[in-house]
Amino acid sequence: MFRNQKGFTLIEMLVVLMIISVLIILIVPNITKRTGNVNEKGCEALVSVVQSQVEAYRLDENKLPSKLDDRGRIHHEGSEKM
Repeated sequence: MFRNQKGFTLIEMLVVLMIISVLIILIVPNITKRTGNVNEKGCEALVSVVQSQVEAYRLDENKLPSKLDDRGRIHHEGSEKM
């Protein structure tokens, strides 16, 4: 009846979908673990940058800053906010 038609059988399609599902199950957990690691490294880098800025301020002004504004700018007591 359908001898000359070329295409995939239902079994072949199910096998392909099963293989794709197994690959997704193996790949997704690795991606989420790496995302958490990237976020952690980003936070560590931000802390390092702030520490470097505070140290640079200390070297320039011979004292530690008293506070940071919302934009991360360093202010010492007696200075005007911009």
